[in-house]
Amino acid sequence: MDNLVVDSSVAVKWFVVEPYSTEACRILDAYQNGLLSFLAPDLINAEFGNIIWKKHLFQGLAASDAQDILDKMQNLHPDLGELRSTHRPAIFGILLFGLVLIPFILVVIASVFFTFNTFVSLFTENKGSLFDAVGKFLICLVAPSLILTLAGGFWLSDVRKWLKTRTVKLRIYQNGFTYESQGQTQACRWSEIKNINFRFIEISSKVVPRRKVKVIRSVDKTDGQVINIAETLNLIKITEIIKSASGK
Repeated sequence: MDNLVVDSSVAVKWFVVEPYSTEACRILDAYQNGLLSFLAPDLINAEFGNIIWKKHLFQGLAASDAQDILDKMQNLHPDLGELRSTHRPAIFGILLFGLVLIPFILVVIASVFFTFNTFVSLFTENKGSLFDAVGKFLICLVAPSLILTLAGGFWLSDVRKWLKTRTVKLRIYQNGFTYESQGQTQACRWSEIKNINFRFIEISSKVVPRRKVKVIRSVDKTDGQVINIAETLNLIKITEIIKSASGK
């Protein structure tokens, strides 16, 4: 089954006659017949409501019709709000970080040869003391090696994250939800939820001051299994849906 990304500009054409409404309705028919699967951004309902409200205010759409359209949109197939989130560092950042590390690698290699030559010259020709040798060793080799170790550790961590691409998918159904992560799919009915664990995240926007909100961290099932939910942009909305459906 093919996945199709839809947003509010497409969804409006399902209920209001606009240019390309026929094509949009044809896509909706294919979705309802099981030929397509929709992926939607988390703000689709808010954006959709804003468009309908403006049509009511400025284009003469009756309030009753607007409310009916909003109800139909809310009652559309429940997996319209499917989440799909890929946790993977940007490859550009990894490559750029790797280029930055190259000079440190060259400095460390050069320091090894310089330190070796310094020790040889100091002890074979008696040109200095042991203290001078140790001091130059620390300056020439230990300092750049320490920087390289610290920076290289962060770089290797990003590389490992990039290699282990993690895609999570959550689908909401009438009787429960499924959660797919790292090739494993877990299913949970609303009646199987024993407890919901939460965490606080900080969010901000252009119109709302920065604030902390409580979102879902994991779900404890009655059979002892725990479903850990990845942090995604849709998590606030998903938290509301799961809390409301499970009654927790």
